[in-house]
Amino acid sequence: MELSKIDLKLAIDANYLDESLKGLSWITPLYPQSPKKELDLLKNAVKNIIEEKEKKIIISDYQILPFLTDTKNFAPNKWFDQQSVPSKKNMYYNDYREFFINKLREQKINFVFIVGAKKIKYINEIFINKDCFEKKILNQITQKINIKNC
Repeated sequence: MELSKIDLKLAIDANYLDESLKGLSWITPLYPQSPKKELDLLKNAVKNIIEEKEKKIIISDYQILPFLTDTKNFAPNKWFDQQSVPSKKNMYYNDYREFFINKLREQKINFVFIVGAKKIKYINEIFINKDCFEKKILNQITQKINIKNC
């Protein structure tokens, strides 16, 4: 349904992102007019994630990224949206926040890569002390968050 109003003829071969995706067509609602631009941004994200040798997780709707980057550590939940993450008003929010932080500590995570739109708010809400982490914008859809001091 998300692609119902998108011109699928604009899709490009996903092997542009990675050879393992050869034969798959790539187009998304985020970049319906320029899928190559989206893949360029993702290629840059993949490069940056691979270059970081310390323990990291990826927060993204691009569920293929852990495979493409060979990332062995995973975020405490798969999806980061209103249905998957309780709001601050939810009676279970503090339990979720504690669970999330404990999972990062257990895995000794130092960096969080956020790839995609509107995901940074989850990190901003989880880490109350804004001075404990450093954000670095890598491109239009990718941020690298250093959480070593959290």
